[in-house]
Amino acid sequence: AASTGEFLVTTGIEPRFPATGYGYIQRGEALRQVGDFALHRVVRFVEKPDAETAREGSRAGHELFGRIRALPFPTVAAVNGACLGGGVEIALHCSARTISSAVRHFACPEVFLGIFPAWGGTQLVPRLAGPAAAVKFVVANPLRQNRMLTGAEAVELGLADRLLEPVEFLDESIAFALSLADRPLE
Repeated sequence: AASTGEFLVTTGIEPRFPATGYGYIQRGEALRQVGDFALHRVVRFVEKPDAETAREGSRAGHELFGRIRALPFPTVAAVNGACLGGGVEIALHCSARTISSAVRHFACPEVFLGIFPAWGGTQLVPRLAGPAAAVKFVVANPLRQNRMLTGAEAVELGLADRLLEPVEFLDESIAFALSLADRPLE
């Protein structure tokens, strides 16, 4: 039987509204509100790079990620390519994560740059993977010539829920989201 649950699968920088045939309903308005908010804040941050705008950008990131976490349906980050810094953090804020076996760059390189993952990475990584893995992922890897994880390593550490082959990646990510859509959120 087809699901009628709501869910969001995001790949790259734009939410994807998959083709019909899966039998689900998505709440487009809620997603547009999240997207419009993000776009407005990102444009302001890029146009005027000063200290106050940086603080505003940081707050905006926290608010945006909070909106994603507060969506009343499952969110799945479908990581099908390089995923670094804020991309990792947005994935960590989703209910679940799928990752392609072809991914070779999954990392929080902020420490390599002399900063830290400020949009929740320092709190979410230990919750998902434990303290030892968090220290390795957030601090040790960046300080070791900015080492990055592969898709398989991200799953092994507990940072992603499913390792999928590239050929059927999006279809299997959607199927995974459908399976989550019929369950209550934790």
